[in-house]
Amino acid sequence: MHLTPSLLANPESGYGSHDHIIVHEWGHLRFGVFDEYPTILKKGILQRFYNEGGTWKPVRCTEEIQGFISTDCSDRSKTCRRSSDGQPEKACRFCINRGATTAKASLMGNQWLPTLQEFCDVDDPNSTPTNRHTSSSVNKQTTYCDGKSIWEILRTHSDIKGNTPGSQNQNTDPTFRLFQEKDDLIVVLVLDVSGSMSVCLFLLHGVPLQKLRQAATRYIMNTASNGTWLGIVKFNALATVSRVLTQITSVSVRESLTNSLPSSAAGSTSIGAGLEKGYEMIEAHRTNIIGSTLLLVTDGNENSSPYIADVKPDIVSKGIKVNTLAYGVNADPALEALAFATGGNSFFYTGSDNATGLDDAFDTLVTSKEQSLQILSSPVVLRSGLHTNVLFLIDANTGRDITVRLSLTITTAVVNITIETPSGMLINKSSTQETNNGIPSIQLEGDNEEGEYQIQLSTDSTLDIAGTILVTSKRKNSSTTYETVELTGWLSDNIFDVLSMKRLSLYASLQKGYAPIVYGNVSALIEDGTGNTMELKLKDDGIGSDVEANDGVYSASILPSSITSTGRHFVKVIASNLEGKAKLLVLDEEQSDLYEIVPKEENVVNFQREKVIEGFSVNSSSIPQIQNDDIPPSRITTLSIRNYSTVEQVFTLEWVAPGDDFEYGQVSGYDIRIAENFQRLRQDPDSENMLPMPTRPKMAGEIEIFIIKPNKSEENVTYYIGIRGIDEMDNYGEMSNILSISVLTDPQWLSESDTDQESNGLSLVHIVLIAVGAFVFLLVVIICFRKCQGGTKQDPKQAKSFTNNAYVV
Repeated sequence: MHLTPSLLANPESGYGSHDHIIVHEWGHLRFGVFDEYPTILKKGILQRFYNEGGTWKPVRCTEEIQGFISTDCSDRSKTCRRSSDGQPEKACRFCINRGATTAKASLMGNQWLPTLQEFCDVDDPNSTPTNRHTSSSVNKQTTYCDGKSIWEILRTHSDIKGNTPGSQNQNTDPTFRLFQEKDDLIVVLVLDVSGSMSVCLFLLHGVPLQKLRQAATRYIMNTASNGTWLGIVKFNALATVSRVLTQITSVSVRESLTNSLPSSAAGSTSIGAGLEKGYEMIEAHRTNIIGSTLLLVTDGNENSSPYIADVKPDIVSKGIKVNTLAYGVNADPALEALAFATGGNSFFYTGSDNATGLDDAFDTLVTSKEQSLQILSSPVVLRSGLHTNVLFLIDANTGRDITVRLSLTITTAVVNITIETPSGMLINKSSTQETNNGIPSIQLEGDNEEGEYQIQLSTDSTLDIAGTILVTSKRKNSSTTYETVELTGWLSDNIFDVLSMKRLSLYASLQKGYAPIVYGNVSALIEDGTGNTMELKLKDDGIGSDVEANDGVYSASILPSSITSTGRHFVKVIASNLEGKAKLLVLDEEQSDLYEIVPKEENVVNFQREKVIEGFSVNSSSIPQIQNDDIPPSRITTLSIRNYSTVEQVFTLEWVAPGDDFEYGQVSGYDIRIAENFQRLRQDPDSENMLPMPTRPKMAGEIEIFIIKPNKSEENVTYYIGIRGIDEMDNYGEMSNILSISVLTDPQWLSESDTDQESNGLSLVHIVLIAVGAFVFLLVVIICFRKCQGGTKQDPKQAKSFTNNAYVV
């Protein structure tokens, strides 16, 4: 939830009272519900109306919201007309009459109305009229949650389900806690030096302790900010302090800290002892230790007391955050729960020489007041007598203190690094790893030019050397977080039960400030404990795991059939705009007003970003062999009116084709249903009439076209249409967003606008009945999507054909 200072300082901002605004945003954040005012876009135009009952109705939660339709809300006489595609003209709006409105809902709709006090409830004749939800209204809530009202979703949430409301006299005043970043950060590295850290995990993999020293050195020398207090604890059966908390103030201090890193390993493992020694060090340094960080790195199961469970309550009560890094497949299974309980994060490194997870995790897990951006992290092999070339891109807002560092398996060879800048300048460095704390590196200090850089690597070794290369950069001094491209990622769950779950959803968000970036190139790299890797393409197209198209959140489904190993899995998201196709969605001030936000596209800098995220675990004893395809096509949320011919009374409908298995592949057919009752179609689609689909289904992501003509003689009759994809195994997807169509009989809409002609027959205005993605960046989208899942099956041959009231042209 982001509340701007100007909003909080101005109770008369026009967006509504502060309590209404907070309840509205809490609905998004906590319960995953959507806006009920017009926010759906089609062809860049906000959709404000939908077709029902022989007219175009304004999008709203309850019809008790009173107002009038006009092209100018200050002049009621300026009535609306149709555009050439049969839908309301571009300038048409619903103008709410504040004085006449008696509605009590919905706070997810027009929260700025002072009479509103509640959320909309079930669309049922027995519901209170002032709170009754309009299921057929086309907004994000009805589109993405199967026409359900806000209260229908809220009642399924654990906060409300099974709970009894408190007394009316109970004090419900909220309590707020304010958090502020400390000027001096406190970080203690808690490092495992038990015997397993001195043994290669696999025949060709390096010694864990050696790799850990390299990663910790890179963090101390290049990542940790000046002013940070850093301490080092090592543990096996006992824990000892390698370095007391020391404030980083110079290069010499950094070098002395790296000299304190452990160099030998032996003995058993007491993770609890290391944690205890870590927080004791912090307590000895200062009284207020809340917000301090322990970074725990371990490769084995604890086998000596004290254990994690012994010290965990103390750590939680003290407010210390523990970030954990599981080194290898045998790391203790309690690490993730420890990190979660303390508000920290947990990551996994396979131990493989060509895996980048160790450096990636250090960059993400260890707090730094001025965090570097990860530009590139990649496996690399230096071959005897040959040059290895690596490219990376620096954009206009990055480029300060560019650092290139290598982590290699052979530490005695001479390594040559040459960087060619975009302007052609060459920067060279030749050194042995042993003279650089085991890490060949080169840093370009200060602000550097934007553009493409080329790295050339070579070695005097007669053997090939495997390893990884990491490129980081800080924001330029003139740039802020709001001006820099930021990449984040997350999973729908951190446990993947391949026996019961049909998919695990992976998400990545691209933003510049609070503005989403669309049309970017986003992918993910997933690595299991055996070293097997998988690359996924993430899309922002509103299909499968991607709930909303073009909102800057890119998604992909991880299917059980793609999993080859049990245990932990490392995940990294990668994003770029190397071809310059990405766009930034910003506020279109000409089309937007206080209550309607319409975005427009602007160019965004070419960029390159990578980010390791918390991975997932497959908690099965073995990977089952997939025998039957029980994965359905994804739900269609893009069914809409493409065009309406008022002369022929013909509706052209369109939707984005789903995949065979969620977003992957091609469906075998469509189950298209039509009814005269919205709720019956939603609740029991198999009992309604079926329409034939005359053409072969298209590949996922392509546009499907369907033409239908209602019976002219039935005035004011509304037909409701829904679609389900069917795969070759007769798995049915969920019912789509339900579309209403009705022959226009309202005199207001029988005349066509002279100023809003569209030669291609597609309106750039307020169509309705749509379900195409829009603009707002909502991490809470995932919550609602997961609450609205399901699917049914039926033999299409048993369904009734539909021939009486409408026909397909």
